[in-house]
Amino acid sequence: MVGLFAFFTNRWFINPAVTDTLVPADAIVVFPGGSSEERLERAIELAEQGLASVLFLPTHGRNTGLEAAICRGSDFEFATQCRPTDPVNTFGNAAVTADVAAENSWDSVILVTSDDHITRSHMLLDRCYDGAIQTAVSVKTEDRRRRQRVIHEWGGMIKAIFTDRC
Repeated sequence: MVGLFAFFTNRWFINPAVTDTLVPADAIVVFPGGSSEERLERAIELAEQGLASVLFLPTHGRNTGLEAAICRGSDFEFATQCRPTDPVNTFGNAAVTADVAAENSWDSVILVTSDDHITRSHMLLDRCYDGAIQTAVSVKTEDRRRRQRVIHEWGGMIKAIFTDRC
């Protein structure tokens, strides 16, 4: 049992599977959370590389400086869209992303979040969205925060496996 726990902890939260080579998509989607600034910076970097013409951000109402700039949209050479989530959690991010993707006829997205969050985020988005999903990690979780983040993600993963459905 301990071996399985260690295996899944490593596979899901420490060294998760991500897309090796990103290809252009209809939109770049950032799931906000603990390392939001780094996630947003990575998404902007990908948009500036031309990997999508739209950056979409489900918002939780915190409006950090960079989040506010993205939602204003005027500071960038690519389109930006923001929409509040309900509920304010990863499942809410996935549900609102699927709604916006359907409204805009997006066939593919690049999902940006942190390494410890990417597996659950992808799983939930895949349940809600029928298009292709590529994944990009914004930042590796700092070792000093790793234990706390893994515990949080295990709780979120168990909830997601058994309850969150679109």
